[in-house]
Amino acid sequence: MNKKKKNPSFSFNPESNSDIKDNTDIDRPIDSDSHVRILDFCTGSGIQALSTLTMLSRIDPHATAVCVDINDRALRFVKFNVLLNGLESRRVRTIKADLIKGLLIKKDEHGDRHGEDIGLLDALIYGRVNSDGNGDAIEDGNGMAPFDIILANPPFIPVPDSPTDAVGTTITEAETASKSTMKDISKRYGLFSSGGSSGEEVLQSILSLSSRLLKRPDGFLAIVSEFMNPPYDGNNAHEFESNGEGNDDSWNRELLKKMSMWWDEEPHRFVQATSSHSHSRATGRGVLFTNEFPISASTYAYRRADDEAECEVWNQHMTKTKIRCVSPGMLYVKTTETEKDIRNKSDGDDAVTSSSPDALQLSYDLVKHSKLGSIWTPYNYAACIHTRNAWRVV
Repeated sequence: MNKKKKNPSFSFNPESNSDIKDNTDIDRPIDSDSHVRILDFCTGSGIQALSTLTMLSRIDPHATAVCVDINDRALRFVKFNVLLNGLESRRVRTIKADLIKGLLIKKDEHGDRHGEDIGLLDALIYGRVNSDGNGDAIEDGNGMAPFDIILANPPFIPVPDSPTDAVGTTITEAETASKSTMKDISKRYGLFSSGGSSGEEVLQSILSLSSRLLKRPDGFLAIVSEFMNPPYDGNNAHEFESNGEGNDDSWNRELLKKMSMWWDEEPHRFVQATSSHSHSRATGRGVLFTNEFPISASTYAYRRADDEAECEVWNQHMTKTKIRCVSPGMLYVKTTETEKDIRNKSDGDDAVTSSSPDALQLSYDLVKHSKLGSIWTPYNYAACIHTRNAWRVV
């Protein structure tokens, strides 16, 4: 194995244009109570939010979007692309936030920092002040939720943890080489691609936040990502299970159960430590679309590695994190809870407010491979038609 390393590159540097870097809303924000509201997590260039605004232009030309990212450069790209595509700047707001920690990121004389008083969930629902150099200001008491549509393309690569040496320990030459390789991998897969050691840390946060931020009923969540241990055909279980298990449907429900738990989990890390607000959780139904034939952990390790040493590190990490297989896919969720349910919660109906494994009911759909490719292959209209028809049933 001798692969050439590829580094990410950009064709435009937003820092070269001060008008874009310091762009703020010239006009007053649109009153979005009567218009479609979009939230785009891990927005990157803003392509998902801006494309959705464009598609909605005939239905609701005053729809608005909130674009969230941890990267300053990404947020400047969003503002540039708003101007480039002729959209009103007041229709798109940017927020700098750390989704794993659940906090807005403010900038002071010491650089970026997190703050206990700027929980992301409280900020989006109730409004909090965030006056850093790239994210737009959120005025106290001027929240933006609930959202009609939440979009996300989170970082998903299960990057091996960068090792740290314990004081006073002695390591062998082989261990030193392995740790050096792990550091190289961690450095190459930065914030733009790392989903944490499991590959699921950002996904978990998005599901937990979305259950509190979506309009109910009929709020829509769409996530495109790679999924660890997705459902697969039981006839192919031998490819992923050395012990021969997996011929029933239990493995196929494993990921779905985890995502339902994340949807239902208490949002403690997303709120201010002293917050007295309650954050009601929506119920929903959804479908996870993945490839009929996911790739094995060993194949995934080979594709991510640049040489034999990295491949060995990746294989060890996949075993450690119990990742058997991986597939690209899409998760669609539609909220089903009504305003009456919310009022019941505020009246103290324990039967409604208690945590329930049925808060998010998920099913899965294996998209068949065809001569056009897999679920993510560009111009694979067969996969598009399949997912559209299957979602219409839900």
